[in-house]
Amino acid sequence: MLALVALVAVSAGAAYYAHLTYLPDPLEASDHDLFRWLVMRDVREEAPEAQSKLLCRIEIYLDQNQEAFDASDALAELSEAQHEQFENNCHALLEVWLVEKSDFYFTLAEEDRAAFLDRQTKCIQRWASQGWLGNNTEGQPQSVMAAAQGLMKRISPWIERQDKTRQNRTRQFLSAMALRWMVRSYS
Repeated sequence: MLALVALVAVSAGAAYYAHLTYLPDPLEASDHDLFRWLVMRDVREEAPEAQSKLLCRIEIYLDQNQEAFDASDALAELSEAQHEQFENNCHALLEVWLVEKSDFYFTLAEEDRAAFLDRQTKCIQRWASQGWLGNNTEGQPQSVMAAAQGLMKRISPWIERQDKTRQNRTRQFLSAMALRWMVRSYS
């Protein structure tokens, strides 16, 4: 009888743990599960397909919640380890974003590139406004300019890990994006 009680307790504990740690497919994740993905897992250890799905889900989330969600409250409730995991995952996904978007940029017809760059600039601005690119010394989301400067410092090592062809394409994409952002900012 005692063995049966122990087996039931272990099974219930395992089921409860599985329920707490289970995360759905990123594309099917609720907003809450999306946030859990960014806090509970090291996305660098996930398969490239899962990383791409997670990035796509984040873009959908940010498109749907441009003004409605202030992540600062949710981020403030994280432990130091969770906050570090969140930031590491955001930076890892930005690297995935950079590779995917620079590759896609060069598949577009010349006349479609400006609109694509505008969408990507808005995406980065939303990441910054949510505090997903880091916070300033007061713990508030960085300005877009400060976030962009910090991002540029992080990008250099990412580019250096790429093969020479991709390095050149990534630099061209970033230059086109920076130029487009400046033109849009001052027009």
